[in-house]
Amino acid sequence: MRKSNIFKKFTVFALTFAIGVGCISCKKDEEETATKPQDETGIHQGEVSVDESRTLFSGGTSNYQIVLPDKPTTQEASAASELEHFFRMSTSYSLPIVNESSFKGTQYFSVGQTELLDESGIDYDEDELGVSGFKTVTDDSNVYFIGSTGGYGSLFAVYNFLEYAVGYEYYAADEYWVDTLTSVPFYNMDVTEVPTIQRRQIDTYVMGQDSDNARRLRLTGMSNNSAYTGVHTELQIMPYDKYREHSDWYSNGGLHLCYSADGLMDEFVKNIQAKLVEEPTADLVNLGLSDNNSFCGCDKCSAKISKYGTESAVMLLFMNDVVARINEWLEINYPDRYVQFLLLAYQKTVDAPVSKNEDGVWEPNATELICEDNLGIYIADAGVDYSQRLDSTRNQPRLDIVQKWAALSNKIYIYTYATNFSYFFCSFPNYLAFQDNYAIWANSNVECVDETGNHNCQSVTFDALRNYLMSNFMWNSKLNYNATVKKFMTAYYKEAGDAMYEYFTALSTWQKYLPEIESGDYGYLYYQYRSQHWPKYILDGFQAAIDKAYAAIEPLKTTEGAKYEKLFNRIKLEELSVTYMYLMWHQGYFKRAEKAAMIDDFERYCTKFGVTHEFETGSPTVFDTITAWRSAL
Repeated sequence: MRKSNIFKKFTVFALTFAIGVGCISCKKDEEETATKPQDETGIHQGEVSVDESRTLFSGGTSNYQIVLPDKPTTQEASAASELEHFFRMSTSYSLPIVNESSFKGTQYFSVGQTELLDESGIDYDEDELGVSGFKTVTDDSNVYFIGSTGGYGSLFAVYNFLEYAVGYEYYAADEYWVDTLTSVPFYNMDVTEVPTIQRRQIDTYVMGQDSDNARRLRLTGMSNNSAYTGVHTELQIMPYDKYREHSDWYSNGGLHLCYSADGLMDEFVKNIQAKLVEEPTADLVNLGLSDNNSFCGCDKCSAKISKYGTESAVMLLFMNDVVARINEWLEINYPDRYVQFLLLAYQKTVDAPVSKNEDGVWEPNATELICEDNLGIYIADAGVDYSQRLDSTRNQPRLDIVQKWAALSNKIYIYTYATNFSYFFCSFPNYLAFQDNYAIWANSNVECVDETGNHNCQSVTFDALRNYLMSNFMWNSKLNYNATVKKFMTAYYKEAGDAMYEYFTALSTWQKYLPEIESGDYGYLYYQYRSQHWPKYILDGFQAAIDKAYAAIEPLKTTEGAKYEKLFNRIKLEELSVTYMYLMWHQGYFKRAEKAAMIDDFERYCTKFGVTHEFETGSPTVFDTITAWRSAL
């Protein structure tokens, strides 16, 4: 009976697939999304109009200069550089960049915290803008790109301005453009943008190769400069080998610190202070438990666990005092310096010391557990089904963890995931829900989202699209899903855009439908796919859409060879996923010569594109699997 029902549902899906109907597409187009929490996040407002009576550039020249503070931040300097770069790309004219003490003109682009901005009388709220928000404001003849002190706002304001002024569009490291212009009019602007998520990071192999790409996708990273490497830092701060004579400071044979030990805090604080002096630009300190599932069980720690309800309370009490003491030291010695501290909620410290009150609201188990203003919580959200909204029945326990900690801290950092670490060649279905999830997180005090994916090599499952969608929806969760996907497909695949959109819609539809025909945890990090999850007729449908994409670009082969080659490679990169699944699970459908040709083609393009791994661990590699396939012919 079970097999019969599955067969009937497979048949229904096959018919749906054949006529090009996508469940995901329909869902995302519906207007009921207006009631979802993304409508409560961020600020995206402003007025822009063209003033044709004035120009920023005409007749091959401009009276405007880009004016920086005399001591610009890294972000302000980048903003000026990007403005000059893309303006020159459009007009062939290089706007001069000057520090304001050298500025002698009358027309300018003011970048960041200049005295010109101070003198303008323009009103803005740094707390509202946060680390990423910006205002772009014009007066009678000048343009002001405004962000908070030390933040990224002025840089992101420049990108927003360039969209109007020179038609700037950015999709990926190898796909962006501006219009070619002989004149640029003046734009009257009063724009305020505050993103859904203030700090945004995509932590993958490809994103790590190109800082320009990350910047232009409006990613900030977790901080400008972290004082310690990684997040499991307790033994970096207090190395066991250095303090062996203080064995009482450690638990479990040196695996962890004992956060109730006498004398530990003084040395802990002293070491962090020394690190901050050593690294004067560091603005983030992770305070993280070591990466093993244990905790101190001494009498003092056990008593605190009993009193406050969780292991995390022991560490939180300690860290709150540490941060308070360092804040006092900073105020005396470095009054203009801000340092963000993060406590890792992970394994034994994942649960927050809170309880629900009679109104169903999470409250601290004690007032002393409320975090210092600059002590945030870093949550490793490994237990989520990323194909579903966080407020789904399946994910509610994980969302509870976030919301519990939000009762203690106004800065939550999320370490989340964007791949199945066992199957890089099978598309991870996080795009089914991440738009809504960013908004849900934003309403739970989430300051930063770190999307972590494949670190090993080039990815093959719509990696460029996924990065574009994640970065855009983290910026503005209100964007229309389908319109954003179609915009990317048209820009990135051009003549093949409709066919690749058809493939992506079919893929999304199947991944949305898959749980309805067989129970499974498809949206988890290490789910083990099998042949029934990717039946051949489904792969045949994917391949048919890909073949349409190749056909769409075929005329370019003789008319625009370079463009053809670029688009062919982009399509082929995505086809590798389908070829892999054919060879992994459905070789029996192909003749020996067909299989050999598929293996040869797969190997050639994996080598060309640098696709070397099929799962997280370093060995075996893709090429070991290819060898096994070939030996079995």
